[in-house]
Amino acid sequence: ELSLLHSYGNNFFLDTEDGGNSEITADLDSEAAYTSIHAQYGLTERLELNLNLTAISHFPGIMDGFLQWYHGVFGFPNADRELRPDYRLSFYLENSKGVIIDEYTPLIALSALQIEARMQLYRGTNIDAAVGTAVKLPILLTRHPLNSGGFDGAVRFFAGYRLAPLEFEASIGSAYLSKPAFVRESEFSRIIFPFFFSTEWQLQPRVSALVTINGTSSPFKTGYRRADNFSAVANFGGSFIIDSQNSIQLSMSQEFLTFAATDVAVHFRWTHTVDRSAKSGR
Repeated sequence: ELSLLHSYGNNFFLDTEDGGNSEITADLDSEAAYTSIHAQYGLTERLELNLNLTAISHFPGIMDGFLQWYHGVFGFPNADRELRPDYRLSFYLENSKGVIIDEYTPLIALSALQIEARMQLYRGTNIDAAVGTAVKLPILLTRHPLNSGGFDGAVRFFAGYRLAPLEFEASIGSAYLSKPAFVRESEFSRIIFPFFFSTEWQLQPRVSALVTINGTSSPFKTGYRRADNFSAVANFGGSFIIDSQNSIQLSMSQEFLTFAATDVAVHFRWTHTVDRSAKSGR
């Protein structure tokens, strides 16, 4: 199975000595595009290999005016966006010990190659379970100031339950992170606990509605509440089957508790399933 995921979103939070935590100055403002190529290959009936390559870009963007209107129409907090000019790029974080990160230039970077082996533990009529172990290998061709440039690893448990027309999936695990250069050892926790939960509701044979919540505990201990709290993001969308081998997903995500995820993001995924029996001539 091959898939292409493209996400586009806006990042913003502001906390200055004039109007927030007196020990923290945070000015993070950008729009970001994430493009991932994912391959899944079944090695045996119970064991599969997953490969994921991601490219990231940060730039001033075009969404600031729309987002201020969107927040006003629905009554969402605007996070003091009106205090900063529109369409700019800034990554600045400073605490009482000094400047943690200070970047103002756009960037495009291949971030990492993730390799995961996943083993099926149980598969029944309605329930299945699996365990996976993953390693993230840094790609040193380009520089990304927000990445560690080191090796990360994770172990995750997956579970699924089917009750037509609904299907539920969940995962929880533990991950080890290498420390980014911009943060001090005392301000970073190398162990985090990611989680994921999704519900799919089949509306028609080819159309399903999707709701996903995913997040993680924070690796940061900077003294800044938004950076140090756990992250959670809700994603709403739909899945559309084109034919027996191709499907697409369209969705939109909105943060409700987050330290690093986007405020608002849109996502497009195309998935192609390779017919191995046809390829082999059977």
